[in-house]
Amino acid sequence: MNNESRFGILGGGIGGMVASLALSKHGFAPHVYEAAKELRPVGAGIILAPNAMNVFQKLGLYEDLIKVGNCLESMCLTDTKLNPIAQNDFKIWEKKFGVKSIALHRSTLHALLQQHNEPIHLAKRAIKVEFEGTKSKLFFDDGTFSPSFDFLIGSDGVHSMLRQQFSKKMQLRNATYDCWRGLARMKLPENRANKLFELWGSGARFGFVQLDENTTYWYFTFIKPRISENIKEYIIQYTKDFDPLVRQILEATPEEDYLNTSIVETPNFIFYENNLFGVIGDAAHPISPNLGQGACQAIEDGYCLAECLAKYPTIEIALKSFKEIRSPKVNLVLSRSYEMGKIAHLQSPILIKLRNTLMRTIPSFVTEFQNKKIYTIHQF
Repeated sequence: MNNESRFGILGGGIGGMVASLALSKHGFAPHVYEAAKELRPVGAGIILAPNAMNVFQKLGLYEDLIKVGNCLESMCLTDTKLNPIAQNDFKIWEKKFGVKSIALHRSTLHALLQQHNEPIHLAKRAIKVEFEGTKSKLFFDDGTFSPSFDFLIGSDGVHSMLRQQFSKKMQLRNATYDCWRGLARMKLPENRANKLFELWGSGARFGFVQLDENTTYWYFTFIKPRISENIKEYIIQYTKDFDPLVRQILEATPEEDYLNTSIVETPNFIFYENNLFGVIGDAAHPISPNLGQGACQAIEDGYCLAECLAKYPTIEIALKSFKEIRSPKVNLVLSRSYEMGKIAHLQSPILIKLRNTLMRTIPSFVTEFQNKKIYTIHQF
C-alpha cells in the first residue's frame, strides 16, 4: 500500500498504540481514537516476555524500556512455601534472541507508547462505523465523525464495537477462578528482586515481581465466588499458610489498590475482517493470564498487522498474510493458557502432589522447546 493510505485505529490501548507506531515507521499517518477523556495511569504490572521485547526492539523502544523496567533473570514456579517446582530461565532467551525480559508498571509502558504516537484523539467513543465503497468512517457519541479511512483497526477490547457491529461469532467463556491484582509499597529481598515468582496452592496461585525500587506487583487467582467483604483481609486469610513473604506483600498494599479483573477467554482465534477493518488483541482473542501472554500477543498483533499492511500491495493480500502468520501462534497460546489454568488450579491434594512431582521431573529442554514457539516472532 502507498503512504497516501489512511488508517484509523479504534482504541488507545497497548495493541492499538503498537500498530500506530509500526505504521508510522513506514511513513503512514494513522489516527488513534480513544474513548477516555484523558490517558491516566491505570492498571497494575505487566511482564514483557522476549517476543514482546523483540517487537519493541524493532520499533526502537527497547532501550527506553530497559531503563524504566526491572530486568528479569527467570520465572520461578514454586509450591506455597517457595520450594521450586519448575523454572523458565530468561537468560537463555536473552542469549538466543538478544533481548531481556522485563517487569514494569502498565501505565509506564502506556505513557512511553503515548509519547511516540500522534495524533491521539481523546474522548472519542465510537458508536458505529459506516462503509461507503472502499472507505470507512467512524461516528462518535459526541455527534462528530472521523475522516474516511482505507482501513480500520479495532483494538477496543473484549466487547469491541467494531467486531460486534459486524459479527456475533466470537465464543467467550468465563474462567472458573477469580483474579485480584495489586501494587505493594515495598522492595523485595535482594535474592528475589530480579525474578518472577508464582506459588501454586490448592485451587489458587499467587504471583509477585518487583517493578521498581519501591513497588512490587502481585496477582492472586483462586476458585471462589466473588467476595463482598473486606477483600484484603480475605486474601490475607486465604493465603495464611503461604510463605510469610506473601503476607508482607499483601499487607504493604493499600486496600484501594486491590484490583479485580474479570477473566474471559476464547477457545480459538477468528480474525474478524471484511477488507475494510480488522480487530486485534482482546477484541480478537481474549486470553486467560496463565502464560502472561495477553498483552504480548496484542503487541505482536499490532506489529504484524502493520507490517503486512505496509508490505503488501493490497489490503486483501495483507490480511491473508496476517491470518496465516498469526493464527497458529495465537491458537497455540490460547490452548496452552487454558490447559495451564486447569493444571494450576487443581484442588485435590493427591493430584497436586502428583502434579508437582511430575513437573519437577520434566527435562528443561522440553519446556524450552515449548517456550521457543511462543517467544519467536515472525521475521518480515
